[in-house]
Amino acid sequence: MNKKTIIVTGATGVLGQLVAKTFAAGGHNLVLLDRDSIKLDSLIRDLNLPSERLHAQSIDLLNGQAVQDSAEAVHSKFGSVHALIHLVGGWTGGKTIPESDAADLESMLNQHVWTTFHLLKSFTPFIAERVSVGTGHHRVQT
Repeated sequence: MNKKTIIVTGATGVLGQLVAKTFAAGGHNLVLLDRDSIKLDSLIRDLNLPSERLHAQSIDLLNGQAVQDSAEAVHSKFGSVHALIHLVGGWTGGKTIPESDAADLESMLNQHVWTTFHLLKSFTPFIAERVSVGTGHHRVQT
């Protein structure tokens, strides 16, 4: 079996759990990132994976240094990263712009833009590293 390392953010959400269970059943290594440690512990128990196939971490994806540290730990453990499935987000809808609060916009920007920025900044070099080796190229610019 050709095991891949799959990162799932928002791992304890409904979609995150489904994705994690699907890739676990396929024999892949999982990196589960979520801010809710209690739900994350429950998911880990449900998956019942050996420790060599799992890296789970309670993390605030708005903390760029924490995300960078996580990327380095994942790279150290698994070597390569094959997919990053980013399932963090939400929508504060149902209001017109005049009814909207600046805090609603800030929350959505944080959930969608800043978390994505930190993840891509931290994990892309390890994904690009795998791509450059797999294609025979010596360098991939990102």
